[in-house]
Amino acid sequence: MSIPILQKESVTVVRPLGRGYRILIIAVGIIALITSISFVARYYVFITNGATAQGSIITVSKNSSDSYDKSGSSAAYSLAVAFTAVDGKDHSFTGSIVTNTKPRDGQIMAVIYNKADPQEAILKPFINLLVFPTLFSVFGIIFILLGIFKKTIKMRIIGRFPLSGSAPPQTPQL
Repeated sequence: MSIPILQKESVTVVRPLGRGYRILIIAVGIIALITSISFVARYYVFITNGATAQGSIITVSKNSSDSYDKSGSSAAYSLAVAFTAVDGKDHSFTGSIVTNTKPRDGQIMAVIYNKADPQEAILKPFINLLVFPTLFSVFGIIFILLGIFKKTIKMRIIGRFPLSGSAPPQTPQL
């Protein structure tokens, strides 16, 4: 008397990626690109129409929620910066910066501010301004290309077939 044994067999099935999923992936990529372009346009307008001043760091605090310091190479800091606008009035704002050396109180930094509203200001190291838009651009381009050119997804299906004298079902020939 033979006992039926279950055998695991691995089958690779190639199914076309549905049109709805492809459109969704492309839409996510387009939204990421539009977000990136809007950030770049906003910063460009702000930088070209803003005034530049020398600011002095009032206080420095390390952002504990950021994970930049895991490798020990750089950390994110919140800086309270005071500067004098073209009109002679003193203003202050809080900005953030990622750097490998801790900024010192009293350190001079370049500030770009809105002439109409000097409270709207940013620190001049542009690397902090370009990281976010660059990441969104790369993310958007990858998703758009995946949506356009990735027509199939390989799926691995594990099936169980009883060996009670019958052969496993045949896959249809296309």
